[in-house]
Amino acid sequence: MFLFFAVVAAAQNYTSQKINQIVVEGKLEQTVFAGENIETIRILYENTGFGENYDPEYKEGSTKLTDNFGLTKRWTKGSICEISGQMRKDIAAGTYNAYIVVNDKDGKFFKTELTFIVEKKRSLRFL
Repeated sequence: MFLFFAVVAAAQNYTSQKINQIVVEGKLEQTVFAGENIETIRILYENTGFGENYDPEYKEGSTKLTDNFGLTKRWTKGSICEISGQMRKDIAAGTYNAYIVVNDKDGKFFKTELTFIVEKKRSLRFL
């Protein structure tokens, strides 16, 4: 039982309590058809402790949106992450979770989870 509490306490020591996340545009959960554009998502991260020109993303801990989904992720002004683009055409219908991990100046982490519900594109029927 002690080991469980030690692991929980250690995880809390690495979680940033300073960083605030504000979704400026879009939604963290979206339903989209394969091969179509997602609604652009813009997330502002406040209180990372870094300057405006610093990219706070912890790359080893974030989903590769380009490789996995065909989406583009870029940082503007250092603290705003923008996700946009077209969902891959060859992706199977289903629910997919992605995440972005940012770190603060103290080396602690903050995780943002994204959910994409992908539906296959409807085919047109002619009568």
